[in-house]
Amino acid sequence: MRKVHLVVVLAVFFSTGFLQPAFARLGVGVGTGELSVDERLTPGGIYNLPPISVFNTGDEPADYRMSVTFHEDQPQQRLETQWIRFNPAEFHLEAGGAQTVEIELHLPLRMPPGDYFAYLEAGPLQEVESGESKIALAAATKLYFSVDAANLWWALYYKTIALWRQYAPWTYIGLGVLSLMAVIIFMRGRFRLKPRRIKLS
Repeated sequence: MRKVHLVVVLAVFFSTGFLQPAFARLGVGVGTGELSVDERLTPGGIYNLPPISVFNTGDEPADYRMSVTFHEDQPQQRLETQWIRFNPAEFHLEAGGAQTVEIELHLPLRMPPGDYFAYLEAGPLQEVESGESKIALAAATKLYFSVDAANLWWALYYKTIALWRQYAPWTYIGLGVLSLMAVIIFMRGRFRLKPRRIKLS
């Protein structure tokens, strides 16, 4: 496994990733605000990312879980959640306690090149009650990395796929027209009628 040199921006969040009511006794924070890989990665690689520290910022013990989430409209590509492996993925923290989580990035052999983004999110398993509703607490580290194509052929393949999706549905219409023309040419060549000469006696 390769060790990746990263640009790490440290920031301890003593609030949740979204909203934490003042009366909530549960709490979560992370010690790394951003992990930005400063080299382009290659498909099929296994990379050790810097560990993340997770803190119980509440005043009661709780069980925590690591997960991968995304922006709904993020411009970067989404990675598959199984590419990220946390150790440990779940753990228990006493009030004010901390846990170091090791992170491995496993890239598949076949994947689109380009820029990727994800949130590495930590949060207690228990939800906080707020009136008649429940709120899931979370704090997250931003992960950025870029992937090169495995080789020229895969680069051309993913470029073709990208262009195909970009110009859809016209690409499907064009493929349909070409397929119809190929069928017509094939049928005309196979069932071409030849004039027969009839000899009169």
